[in-house]
Amino acid sequence: MLIVFKEITLVKKFMKSKSDLDTILGCLQTNSYFAHPHNILIAMLGDDSFELRKEAVDIILDLRRYEEESLDLDYYLPLMNCEAKRYADLCNLSEVNGR
Repeated sequence: MLIVFKEITLVKKFMKSKSDLDTILGCLQTNSYFAHPHNILIAMLGDDSFELRKEAVDIILDLRRYEEESLDLDYYLPLMNCEAKRYADLCNLSEVNGR
């Protein structure tokens, strides 16, 4: 997850042509399954930052309270936030199971 985030950051930094930047970010968006909220939560659980790990645990605990009867495990193509300042913000984590 962090590698993709760094790739987006570098592409935005070094791409001079707006059309090239739009093309590359469009390709990443088309294949943004890596930025699914479940994947981001898993990456956050293994992060070195205590704050990110705690945030992931809090979200998971909240989901368990909210969705006790069933979990929506549909795997959809998330809308990726290319303006994210940290990889945990690549997608809207409140979209996890529609909470």
